Amino acid sequence: RILDGQGALNNCRNKFVSGSGRLFEPRIFSINQAVWEAADDKLGDSSYGEFWLGMNDLKDGTYRYESDGNEVVDGMWMRG
Repeated sequence: RILDGQGALNNCRNKFVSGSGRLFEPRIFSINQAVWEAADDKLGDSSYGEFWLGMNDLKDGTYRYESDGNEVVDGMWMRG
């Protein structure tokens, strides 16, 4: 099942009774790369190498983390 961004966020939140689940928020490039490689290996061709992350630019056009609103360091992801 393919989810849109909000659907992916809701899916993660609903994984815990407290509603505290969240999408992966890469803060360090090497960890981002390792998680991407593991997810790509697990999901294979079904993901096309695309995954939802816990960040967006909906508020002010600047990519920010969902959990704390801090600005994302450039170079962590591809725009799309």
